[in-house]
Amino acid sequence: MRYLPMTTLSAVLLGGCTPSTPLPDPTVPLYGKWGGVGVELDLNPAESSLRFDCAAGTITEAIKPNANGNFTAKGTYTPRVGLPILDGKHPTPEPATYSGQLWGNSLNLRIRNAQGENFVNYYLYLEHGKPATLHRCL
Repeated sequence: MRYLPMTTLSAVLLGGCTPSTPLPDPTVPLYGKWGGVGVELDLNPAESSLRFDCAAGTITEAIKPNANGNFTAKGTYTPRVGLPILDGKHPTPEPATYSGQLWGNSLNLRIRNAQGENFVNYYLYLEHGKPATLHRCL
């Protein structure tokens, strides 16, 4: 029977205790294309754009997750984008706060209005580099 040296055994056992993804660097903003069901996010350090099934949004500041992956950023949310214009009333952007958490190549996103109420009543799940699944309003 063959035995592993104690240092090798310790390395094997402790190797499973390290995090599988590195913690985010809070000095580096997120960037690139992120997609999920009903949402597409194009992140840029200066201004980012979002497309939803029947809405649109912007994030007007860089998203820099803290050491725990949490972030908050200001922007706008425009409901009813893509729907027919009734009575000449065009959709108008509303102030919004985007918040969520990053882990690895995935993030959860929540959107709230100026009163702290949710624009969308659930977290949006996005993955970096994944194409969005959008069903645009007609």
